[in-house]
Order: sequence, then structure tokens, then C-alpha cells
Amino acid sequence: MEKNLKVWFTTPAEKIRPRSHLTWGKKEDFHIYVAKNATEGCQVSFMAPEKRSGFSIEVRGRAADAGFSVELLKEHYVSCEGALYPDPVVPDAGKFDLESGINTTYLINIKTSADTKPGTYKLKVVLKEKGKIYGKYDLKVTVWAFTIAPKKHMDTAFGIDQRFLQLRHKSDNPDELYKKYYDFMLDKYRICSDFLPYDILDPRADEYLDNPAVTSFRIPHDVSDETIAKYYEKLSKKQAWLDKSYFYGVDEPCNMEAYDKILAFHERLSKCFPGYNAVSPFFKDPSDGGGKKAVDLLDGITKVWCPKARLFTEKWFCDRMHEIDARGERVWWYVCWEPGLPYANVFVDMEGFYTRVLMWQQWLHDVRGLLYWTTTWWRDCNPWDSASTVRDLSWYCFGDGSLFYPGDRVGIDGPVGSLRFELIRSGIEDFYLLQMAEETFGRKYVERLVKSVSPNVREYNDDHDALNRVRILIGNRLSRHFKEMEK
Repeated sequence: MEKNLKVWFTTPAEKIRPRSHLTWGKKEDFHIYVAKNATEGCQVSFMAPEKRSGFSIEVRGRAADAGFSVELLKEHYVSCEGALYPDPVVPDAGKFDLESGINTTYLINIKTSADTKPGTYKLKVVLKEKGKIYGKYDLKVTVWAFTIAPKKHMDTAFGIDQRFLQLRHKSDNPDELYKKYYDFMLDKYRICSDFLPYDILDPRADEYLDNPAVTSFRIPHDVSDETIAKYYEKLSKKQAWLDKSYFYGVDEPCNMEAYDKILAFHERLSKCFPGYNAVSPFFKDPSDGGGKKAVDLLDGITKVWCPKARLFTEKWFCDRMHEIDARGERVWWYVCWEPGLPYANVFVDMEGFYTRVLMWQQWLHDVRGLLYWTTTWWRDCNPWDSASTVRDLSWYCFGDGSLFYPGDRVGIDGPVGSLRFELIRSGIEDFYLLQMAEETFGRKYVERLVKSVSPNVREYNDDHDALNRVRILIGNRLSRHFKEMEK
């Protein structure tokens, strides 16, 4: 058995392409730090100079005794106009072959619960070739002595387009298929889709309405006023239900005609759904508004503000959003097929750092929620074959509106997640970590550390490992604090 494999570990934020060579900083071990009720992982990659077969990987150790689980996901590559990037992550038994000079990469996730015992645990990543042990690699897991249990949830509203689910799956039960995707996104990634799996008036919807993980849901407005009034009658039975609800009226208003539609929408809903929440994502002032600003035209109408993230480059805008947040209205933001670098986004060909740091920037600007237009935009292509998903906008925008993969390609009757989804979930849990640190140690302490990673929406620390170091620094301090509180 030739001992010439290249093996290395790294964070999930570094995307390992087929011929990436990470051996200058070769690291054959890793240390994962994770809170209770959270998920954190690492990547392990293998490369051989020649084609070889019969490999397997497993993670050994007393994980179950400590109360956490280990998940093994194999990364698959997708084409960004010929350039291959990792994105789909598929549950895998850990058996693989190696192509000459091509990386095979696994994502190893450690998933804890609120009952996981804090401490440091030693695991082994065991690599075999044709049944014989090739190598054993140290994987330490430190479980912090605090639980991710947010007092203030970060809202999420990610669309799932049912048309393309049906196109790729050809299911006989489209509603059940939608539910599979909704539940997968909620349970695995802490992300809510816009519409609930059941009509709001359906008693089966109550379980979702009561679920604290469901931070938001959209109310259909393409129905009669009488139906909207029935929605109000039901939802008004619990204030928490009303608080989570929102209407999505006019998308990205760019002229005064669009603002007239928003006003008409407001007048209609005010009659049949008192105190309604509405969102109209915006990215510019009206082109024919004679100098009128979008924020002024929306004031008094919207209660869920949703500007594009790049608008936070201007101080006056940041100050205005802070004022809106202070008076009790919600501030969300969104990204879509733009902005690109230097702004953070969730593109396939963008380093994972930028996807995860988006939620750090969100905390920095007191933005409560993240809206994303859809996760299944498979109109122009099958995402397994091409990440060029919005060709009418740009052939070189990769993965916009497509965070899921249809599972039929790998024998799964349902959704397959993505590396980007994994990074978004990590960013959401980072948001809660920063929130806890702010409540415990004060805003100034946390803000100083966050700004050392990204001081605003356009600037970053060139050393992207800084995010992981700062996260560990804050987590370790929080863990010590909660241990002392227990004494």
C-alpha cells in the first residue's frame, strides 16, 4: 500500500476544488468548537497522484456517550461555466475511489443537542484502503458549556418554487414534496420557507405556527378579502402568530407606479387584516420620483423593512434603519443575483467565508432577518449539470436562487442540501453566538471583534481564518462565563 496520499483538514469556509492543493499548510488533524444545540464541522480531503480504488472513511469515538452525533457528507462538484466548484453535500457511507490528481472531500459535521455534555472529546478519522488502515487522524471536539437558545430569533424567509420541484421530481403528490423540502430546510438549516406546508386555515398548520423555529410565514394575498379576513380571525387568537406573519406585496419597486400599487395594497389590507405586516424588498429610489426616497415612501406602510444588503454602505441609511429598529419595526435585508464582490453573497463560486460572514455583518447592522427569493430556481438548467441558474440576468452568476439539489441524481426521493446551506446555518448560529456575547459582555466588546473580521459590508480581513479564530475566542469566553455561573 503506497503511502503517498495527500490528506488535509480545513474549515468548511474554504472551498476545495478538484485540483486545489492545500499541502503547503498541510494539516492532518482538526479541532471543532461547537455550542450545545448547534452544528459545526470541518472538511477532510484526499488526493492521490494516480487512480486508486477501495477507500473508506469513518469517524470513531464515544460521540454517543457525550450526546452528539457525527454526520458524514460527500461533496460533489458542479459546473460554473466549466470551472468546477463543490456544492451539493450528500449523505454517504464513506466509501470512495480516487481519480488521479483529483480531490475527494467529505464534510464532517458534529451535531449537538441541549443535553450534550460540555467538554473536549477525542475522535479518530480512520482511512482504509482495500480494508487495511491507511491512516488515523485526530479530530478533537470541544463542546462549549452554553446552549444556542436565542431570546430574539433571526427571521428567515427563503422561497421554495413548487413548479420546479414538480419538474425535477415528477411527484404524484406535489404538496407532500413541498413539505419534504420545507421540513428539511427548517430542521437541518434553521431556515423557514415563505409559505407553510399547509394552508393557514388548515388545523395541520397549527403545529408550524406554534413552532418557535418558524420565525416567519407569508400570508397569501391572491385570495378574496373574505379569506384574508378569515386568516386574520384565526391568527389573531395568538399574538405570536400575528407577529410571525407577513404579506409580500410589490417586489423591488423602482418607479412611482409601483409605489401606487403598494399604497393600494395597504388600503386593501388595512380593511381586512388590521395591523398587518408587509414586506416590499427594495434596492433603489424611484426613477421618476423627483428625488423622493424609497424609505420615505414606505414609511407608515411597511413594518418589515427589507433593503438590499449593499444599501448599508451609506451612513445615513444605516442610521435610518437603526431608527426604524428602535421604534419596534423589523429590519431585514436580502441578496439575490447581485451584489457581487466586494459584497458578501451566497454564490457557488464565492469562497465560503463570504457566505458565513454575511450573518456577522447582519449582526453588526442590527438586521433581524434574511430574505432570499427562492432556493429551487431550476428553470434554465438542472443544477447538478450547471450552476448558471439565471441566464436571463447573467451567465456568470452561479447558483442564484438555487440552494437545493433534487435528490433523484443520487437516489434520494427528496432534497439534497448544499455547502452554501451549511455555511448559512453556521452563520445563523454565529449570529446567535454574537447575540449571546452582546447580552453577556456588552456591545462594544463584540463589535470590536466583529469589525476585526469585517468592519462594514464592503471590507474584510484578508486572513479569512480570522472569522474562525474570533468565533472560538468569543465561544471560549462565553463557555468560561457559564461554567462560573454554575459554581
